[in-house]
Amino acid sequence: PAHLKISDYIRAIYENKPEESLNKIFEDNPIPGICGRICMKHCEEVCSLGKRGEPVAIRWLKRYAADSVENYIDVLKAKPAKPKDKKVAVIGAGPSGLSVAYFLRLKGYEVTVFDSLPGGGGMLRIGPPPYRLPIEAIDKDVNYIASLGVKFKFKTKVGKDILFEEILKKYDAVYLGIGNQISPVSYTHLRAH
Repeated sequence: PAHLKISDYIRAIYENKPEESLNKIFEDNPIPGICGRICMKHCEEVCSLGKRGEPVAIRWLKRYAADSVENYIDVLKAKPAKPKDKKVAVIGAGPSGLSVAYFLRLKGYEVTVFDSLPGGGGMLRIGPPPYRLPIEAIDKDVNYIASLGVKFKFKTKVGKDILFEEILKKYDAVYLGIGNQISPVSYTHLRAH
């Protein structure tokens, strides 16, 4: 949460300006529908108001801003910069891959995201139960990123459906956002055997 404009987007909510709040959130975080539901809310643990009572419900306010706007495309002001003559491949459509794709696209890069799952979100798409993180909330964030011109190739396993070497030849840069599906405990177990 370092350097996020939390007080700015909370003020906009307080002033009954959810669209302004969402624009402020998107300056630093392109997945508020996801984060507003599953964020670990460490910032709330250090909220100074928590010393005198309850901390500000930052995670819930982010979710409120995201859910208050039905269609991001209608209210968000972000536009890609002048196109650059560079292409970037992002392998993995989890939180880091989505964020990298969003910010690179805003800078004018042509971005293609590859993921083996049928949609964006990475482990968040298949891990948390739907009542905690509905697929619709994930897709709302992903669809907005796609609306800016980011291309998604879902159900595409790198190394099987497309070779990594092929990606290296076709793109000027590659970002690996493949996550960590094996816990550190499992790594210890693997090394021991």
